[in-house]
Amino acid sequence: VRQLVKSFPDSRIDVFFRISNTNVKDDMDVDLQNVRYLNLNLGRYFWPIIKYSYYTHTTFLSYIYSPLCRFRKLLKKYDIIIGAPGGMNMGGFCDWLHLWFFETARRLNKPTLYWGRSIGPFSDDDYQSNLFKKHSVKLLNYFSFFGLRDSISAKCANELAIGAEEIVDSAFLECPNVIVPRNILQEIEAPHGKINSDN
Repeated sequence: VRQLVKSFPDSRIDVFFRISNTNVKDDMDVDLQNVRYLNLNLGRYFWPIIKYSYYTHTTFLSYIYSPLCRFRKLLKKYDIIIGAPGGMNMGGFCDWLHLWFFETARRLNKPTLYWGRSIGPFSDDDYQSNLFKKHSVKLLNYFSFFGLRDSISAKCANELAIGAEEIVDSAFLECPNVIVPRNILQEIEAPHGKINSDN
């Protein structure tokens, strides 16, 4: 987020998260005027509704549920949607909400960047796995930019015949300047001997 603000200082960025513990939000907050953090309140029934809508091939009906409808209206306001960074929500975690989020962006014709994430593994072992894979592949082909942070995910994309950019994990976009406690420095050995605790 800090890199985006630096590159586009006049932009407004909203960061979505869905966590009951608001202290986690405080840990994430970059504390910039043009960045807002929005905790999604999707109600109690979003999970079965989303999953059932995929199972019955009626994802558009999920918008009847008012919290999901409100979220869709919110997405309509944005110029660009960015999914970054993150784990194997589209793959191993089999995250139907993740799928629904990007499917909603696709239905709204929003340019969508899938930045520095991981994907896979996908499976055809049962109906649920096959259905999740089918919708995932459709979305992965839709994204305006598709960048993966690890070689295993890149191999998975290659096997699915989906072009992907290999990019550096966003965790390495910055070099934080922090004071390391002396006792930790004394425990760590540098390649050429002990680390100088004054560095």
